[in-house]
Amino acid sequence: MSTRALAAWSASGLVIALSTSNPVYRAVVLLCALNLLLARGRRGSGTRILLVGIGIAGLIATLGRE
Repeated sequence: MSTRALAAWSASGLVIALSTSNPVYRAVVLLCALNLLLARGRRGSGTRILLVGIGIAGLIATLGRE
């Protein structure tokens, strides 16, 4: 995936997550981001800490905004 495509994908996910208060949309964006990280990740690259952090931040953002 090229850098421009990744930046465009990240920006669109950020716009969706910040512009809606529907937790389903935010959860879908979170699952897509985790899927991308798992697909692009290499063994031994230390992405486990990043995945845990993203998961916690996503849960807080999804459940905390009501």
